[in-house]
Amino acid sequence: MTEKPFKRSVAESLLNPTGTNKHWLIDDRGIWPKAEWNPAIGTGNRIDFEFDSWRPAVIFANDPLPQEPGDLPALPFPFDPKDLAAFMLYGFGALVASHYGDWENGPNPERIADLYPLDFSKRAVKEAFEAKRNAEKIVGPYPLELDAKADRARKAYNTANDQANEREGVSNLKPGTDESKISAVASTAELDFEMEATAEAARAAHWAWLTAMVLQLLRPAPIAEPARPEPAETVAERRQRYLAWHLEEQSINPRGALKRVFDREAKQNPMADRSNIGKDIKLAREASKRPDDKWTSQLIRAGQR
Repeated sequence: MTEKPFKRSVAESLLNPTGTNKHWLIDDRGIWPKAEWNPAIGTGNRIDFEFDSWRPAVIFANDPLPQEPGDLPALPFPFDPKDLAAFMLYGFGALVASHYGDWENGPNPERIADLYPLDFSKRAVKEAFEAKRNAEKIVGPYPLELDAKADRARKAYNTANDQANEREGVSNLKPGTDESKISAVASTAELDFEMEATAEAARAAHWAWLTAMVLQLLRPAPIAEPARPEPAETVAERRQRYLAWHLEEQSINPRGALKRVFDREAKQNPMADRSNIGKDIKLAREASKRPDDKWTSQLIRAGQR
């Protein structure tokens, strides 16, 4: 199997049943959104443009890429399941995903049953859904609660605004006086602020989640190898370490050598006991005097005897 197993014909095959073809231009390089940028558009239309022009490459807009995001397709050819999953996370690509079922349980067997049986389109959809679910296990679920909170705030504002306009006699057919308009706006100002704040919070959280998902799908962090535990120090090795430290400290100043050995050990082992360290040093000296002891030759080679 090649690294990118799916080609243009697979993309066209899986797009055809979704009714989204009018939103795309397709060439040998990939699928391109038709959306056109208008620098004069307002915030609402800017958000619409982000949806209409969605391509995963926008997540890497600040990276030193050889090409600008606008020069890259929403779905490149050839592609793999992760490319397709990233394409279907947002924009009109999300409409492609919804055609084949919900992310949690999809794809719908009845929907993919109609796909061309002699190419990889069924496999591409199945593996893309699985790739998205696997990425979400690491990134975490989409923050639906913030969307719900923003929706509640919007409904609360709209209800209060309708009531205020009715109370003040303001409508499309009856504009009302300047005073009545000011009164209507003032009475709903707090709800208006809450609606805007919750909408922005939901949007920021959505974009953060979208960014994390695209990164996980297309640029997953390398899996670090688990740290290998240090081999446990044997009693004999500990005693010889104390002895080596003691000889080192004695060569500097014989006075207080044992205390300095204890201080060194206490930095890495708060449970260190000075009297036990002294006993270990004594036992290590005795062991080094035995000709058959393995540490004898080591001390001799180290120039300690």
